[in-house]
Amino acid sequence: MLDGTRLRTDSQPDHACQFCSDHMSGFNHFNERGLTRLDTVHLRDTENFFVIPDSLPVHPEGYHVVMIPRKHVFSYAQLPAELGEEAQAIVTELETALEEELVLFEHGGTKHGGKVQSVYHAHAHLIGSGGHDVLSYMEEVFNQEGITNYERTHANHSITRNIERLFKGQNYFYIQQNGEALIAHDPDDSMPSQLAQRNMSLLLTGEVVNWKEIPANSRFADLSIERINKVVSKLGLVL
Repeated sequence: MLDGTRLRTDSQPDHACQFCSDHMSGFNHFNERGLTRLDTVHLRDTENFFVIPDSLPVHPEGYHVVMIPRKHVFSYAQLPAELGEEAQAIVTELETALEEELVLFEHGGTKHGGKVQSVYHAHAHLIGSGGHDVLSYMEEVFNQEGITNYERTHANHSITRNIERLFKGQNYFYIQQNGEALIAHDPDDSMPSQLAQRNMSLLLTGEVVNWKEIPANSRFADLSIERINKVVSKLGLVL
């Protein structure tokens, strides 16, 4: 672990951060259609994390959610290691409820700025595997994208401890499926954006969807609503 790569574990909320505030989405497509704002509902809440739907799930059944630590840090590598078991318990609980294996993706940064994250607050995407060997698929993606600084290794029941063991004090892209992990180190901030969303969308549906286009693309807005409704319903939430 390099000095300065961890934030204080008592980091205070940043009220300009959409994950630290009650305004987690700037999109109005639910309101415009007269619908309840399901895109910001908490699907799960624990002492240190909460889970919300992705703005535009790439899984056709909506099995794509975002697990967010309450502490304002830039990556899971900067969280206290002991929170890993709590995070893993959330993943396991969601897998049981959804009856689907979930793959964890995190593009972790070390500071505000650059192109590492769309929101500069740590968050992990949990996406249904659809029965695929996602780690091998993403290794192929890395090779096609010219990403060579990666390693594949075992993973245990603690997400944060797995990342801590592999963390080199720089930006990274981490994937965990079952008992294995894949991490690509990104020292010069050159990792392509939306790497997980683009490629998982292709794998699961054969097309790329982009949440950033929701305001201008009515089909994406409708897909967002349809898929979020599916995951909320599957989890048995009554709103």
